[in-house]
Amino acid sequence: MYSLSTSYKISFKAFLLFAILYNGYRYFFPWNNGGQSPSMPLYFHILKDMPWAIIVFFGLYKLYGNRIHPVELLYKGWKHYGRWTTFFITAHLILLAVAVLHLFHKNPIDVLQRDIKNVQYIFLPFIIPLIIRDENDAEKLISWIAKIGVSVSVFGYYTYLFIPSFTWDNAVLSTFQSPICFGTFSVVLFLISLSRIVLSRADSLFWHLAMCIFYGSILITASVAAVISMIVGSVLLLLISRPRVDILKKAGAFIVVTSLIFYAFGFFNVLAAKVNNSVSAYPSRNINNTYEIIDKKSSGIPSLSWDVLKYPYHPSPDNAYQFKIQYTSISARKAYFEEIVSYLKTASFKNILLGDFSLKNHFEYDNVYFYFIKNDGIIVTVLIFSLLMSGIFIGYNKFRRFRKTDNNNMASLSLGITASLFILTFIQFNLSYFFTIYPLNFLTYFLLILVCFMNPPDTGDVRS
Repeated sequence: MYSLSTSYKISFKAFLLFAILYNGYRYFFPWNNGGQSPSMPLYFHILKDMPWAIIVFFGLYKLYGNRIHPVELLYKGWKHYGRWTTFFITAHLILLAVAVLHLFHKNPIDVLQRDIKNVQYIFLPFIIPLIIRDENDAEKLISWIAKIGVSVSVFGYYTYLFIPSFTWDNAVLSTFQSPICFGTFSVVLFLISLSRIVLSRADSLFWHLAMCIFYGSILITASVAAVISMIVGSVLLLLISRPRVDILKKAGAFIVVTSLIFYAFGFFNVLAAKVNNSVSAYPSRNINNTYEIIDKKSSGIPSLSWDVLKYPYHPSPDNAYQFKIQYTSISARKAYFEEIVSYLKTASFKNILLGDFSLKNHFEYDNVYFYFIKNDGIIVTVLIFSLLMSGIFIGYNKFRRFRKTDNNNMASLSLGITASLFILTFIQFNLSYFFTIYPLNFLTYFLLILVCFMNPPDTGDVRS
């Protein structure tokens, strides 16, 4: 039996810390681009991928350089994990092939920073056996992410209350690229915390407090998508878990008390204003007047030379228009839908399958599926959706298996991740765009692969 060194697991936890805190660099540099992003050279953004490259290199060396195969490790994982991994890898090799095709007509920086961004996580299924030695490792990793999440949430509270210049019109982004990204991160941890509370027999004060802290973070991001995700995910989770009434009452009491506290500190104000603007503006808006033509000017940045690495890179979408609506509204969503439908009616069969070959830069929607349809085609979109759906079904079945054996800690972890993947797939992906934004793309993949790797203590066949 191969005894894993703890050094690699510690290194991976350090990488998680780096990934979640990475975008905090923006508080140490001047902002431009409308006051929403720091002026940093392109090479700085590329260097953020180096820690992941190091983790992958040493992980693969540990496995294959030392002739160690995952099946020799102590925790062998789900018995169908190898077959699922083949599907995962195939999907991303197809994404890579499609992205390479677009290199011939699209800005290569856009292709590398957007279309190929997620392909780098193709190695994650191979190194997960080095990180998860037993069930305790899986729990510790999730607890570690939750503790980091509590820290960035407290920082978010501080900026909201005392440093409003660190916010986007009082919508908090903390150490993430935008309030929407912070809201997505917070709702995932909220659901994992809630699952832990209602299923684990350990009456942990930490998870109750963490749940309340993540709830507050969702409010101050003013992300409607995050609030809807929190509500839907919580209802789904409670319907599946059917917790005892006393557990539900205690969790509810924590939420009610913290809601009163958050209301006193004005945590609901920005969200309420945003909802009011979005809803009240919709009936009077003419959908054809919700956008304006972008006047694109040359940035003066050299192309196809090493000098381009020295300049700040702010992606310039190839959209013919940009929305004038201040708040992400119902009108904007309708405009997105009408635009993609119009594109699909007129696009060639090749463009529908593989993405729009007339684009010079990426085409940006506030919708993950529309983005992939336009930029990479239906094939890639269906593969990504299928991967996420497989994670939802596998996670749900593993939850049932763990619960049958009274393994409540792993059952709670399986259900928390399953609920998170559900709201990401059906709500967040349709109401926001973040799947190529670091670190949420990595965290989504990590949760997906983690729930597929975990092994219930029986045959591991999730179908029966």
